[in-house]
Amino acid sequence: MGTAILDGLLSSLADEGKTRRTQRSQQLPTRFIACVDRPGSVEPLRKRISSMNGNTTAPVEVWLQRNVAAVEIAEIVLLACQPSQAGAILGDAGMAASLADKLLLSICVGLSAPTLQHLIYSSANSTTTAGHPGRCHIVHAMPNTASSVRQSATILSTADIPLPPEMEASAMWVFESVGTVTRVASSAMNAASVAAAATPAFFALALEGAVRGATAEGVDGEDAVRMIAQAMKGTAEMALKGLSPSKIKEMVTTPNGCTARGVEILEAGSVEETFSGAVRHAILRVFELGKQP
Repeated sequence: MGTAILDGLLSSLADEGKTRRTQRSQQLPTRFIACVDRPGSVEPLRKRISSMNGNTTAPVEVWLQRNVAAVEIAEIVLLACQPSQAGAILGDAGMAASLADKLLLSICVGLSAPTLQHLIYSSANSTTTAGHPGRCHIVHAMPNTASSVRQSATILSTADIPLPPEMEASAMWVFESVGTVTRVASSAMNAASVAAAATPAFFALALEGAVRGATAEGVDGEDAVRMIAQAMKGTAEMALKGLSPSKIKEMVTTPNGCTARGVEILEAGSVEETFSGAVRHAILRVFELGKQP
């Protein structure tokens, strides 16, 4: 996910540089450092970055196991690791001091801002405490993989302590650069994260099934993907403009028509209930991940 966000940010910077339309009070990023923990990840990431349509004025460096050093020179930090890795990263010697007074954007599923504060400031290496001068400012967010094409549906929740205005602007710029941002209460963060970040996989499964049905009846595979994906995009646009799912279904379906026949098959298979159950079980898994050491 971190690489997808980086791809979207570089693309956004490139577009803003071309149009010269940006008038912002905060300084835009001019350098990126991507930290990885395995030697085998370095070259693949470098190759992927080299293929991105990024802005050459914002170079990307890939560092191996130098998290504290990278954070020390950074102004904005994106924590994009597995939840089980966060404790070791944030509790590393010198990390709390390196994060002092900086903006920490976390996309670790299931780990709230208070939990992240605890991981940083409960360490014996920490000389600051959350809520006091020298602490970092945490934003808990959950984008999705469409960040790479700047179509993410990002969910954002901040800690109880308000962010300084310039940090608020920086956080919004990062996530608005890769899609839309919806703010939710911290209590709804886990459920909302699944609704925005996990459902693209569910929709991809539906797309695969629809494409398989079309190709079985003679439609070219590439044409089927293009047409059905566009139909999904159009459906999404109608929903975003205020039409309810039931209304969209009503507009498309005529009695005894071909759409009605297909809807009957889906309803007989309890597809709506299956999707509902998938979302609910995914949400439960988020809570489980947040409790794992």
